[in-house]
Amino acid sequence: MAAAPPDDDWASQIRALLKSGNAQGAVDVAEKWMAAAPKDMDAVGWHGRALMRLGRLQEAEADFRRVLAASPNDSDALLGLAGILRRQNHLEDALELLRQAHSADPKREDVLLDEGRVLRALGRTREAREAFQEARRLAPDDADAREGIESVAEAPRQEFHVGTEIDLFNYTNDAGEFDTGLKTDWNARWITYFEVSYWDRFGGHAERNLGQVTFKPRPHMAITVGGTWNHDDGVIPRSEAFFELDRGGSFAGHHFVRGIEFNYHQQWYWFSTARVLTLTPSAIFYLPREWMFQIAVTSARSSFPGLAPGWQPSGQAKLTFPIRPRLTGNVFYAVGSEDFALTDQIGRFAARTWGAGFRRDFQRRQYLSAFGFFQDRSQERSQASFGITYGVRF
Repeated sequence: MAAAPPDDDWASQIRALLKSGNAQGAVDVAEKWMAAAPKDMDAVGWHGRALMRLGRLQEAEADFRRVLAASPNDSDALLGLAGILRRQNHLEDALELLRQAHSADPKREDVLLDEGRVLRALGRTREAREAFQEARRLAPDDADAREGIESVAEAPRQEFHVGTEIDLFNYTNDAGEFDTGLKTDWNARWITYFEVSYWDRFGGHAERNLGQVTFKPRPHMAITVGGTWNHDDGVIPRSEAFFELDRGGSFAGHHFVRGIEFNYHQQWYWFSTARVLTLTPSAIFYLPREWMFQIAVTSARSSFPGLAPGWQPSGQAKLTFPIRPRLTGNVFYAVGSEDFALTDQIGRFAARTWGAGFRRDFQRRQYLSAFGFFQDRSQERSQASFGITYGVRF
């Protein structure tokens, strides 16, 4: 009977198969190794790593826990189990395992890299930066360490933008709007935003002042509340109030939809005579190669003096896609009376809207975005709008 290959030969075969992308072949070799040496925990660990490549996370987790039961400070098993927990969004548990692995073997830059990624996902930027910098010290030429440091570099906390929009109608005079806004990231949990808009529309000159606060109680979740105080001049609402809940998540393994972000927005508009309430649930689907698909449905309750309140539905779909590095484009379609913030958008009319836009980022400090759309309304009315915004971070 031929002798079993040495452990190094088994491991070399598996490593070569994983490097070539043949994860199933690596699983097969690991299982042969396990059959030849049932008590060899190295075989079990390699089996777990190969299963991870296939997205078979529960089986891989069982392998890593088996290794750790025999050797609690095995840094490879700790790293593998932490990777599974990170993909399942159990970030605190993953961090605890990675710190245990770092204590067991302080010279492993791959452990520090994963620790930095988990800390970054938790919003603990300073600690993530320290982990990436330590990994870079251990491996000065490591591209992942360099990219990690860049990803958590001191980010600008303020963003200031100016923008303008031109509206062209086939049934009345043209209109225009100018806005300027300031967003401040106070820390990982609190964000404030203030905006002032000026409207020249239907012979009226209006001013809208908006303020909002966003709180992030945990990663991938945000709660926003805000309102406006306006000089309406019969063109825009006298005041508004709104709140928003945003919750996102990703999927473990390789899927066409990498993650979903759910949002619920509720807003009240008080006009001089009308009252409008809008309820807008929406979802963003994160697709491969940085594509995104967003769908939103709005139900609006309009109330006018002397008339019974009525509900109106509307909806929008938007596709965002990369064109080249730092340049993204989008196309969108909407049906219904989509924008209830203006006097010409409330009431009982139907509309279909087609539009497109782009955004160009200049490094991490500046960006330029633009859009255009055409709205075909009932009563043979139409609107074409174009807008552009320039922003700077500091």
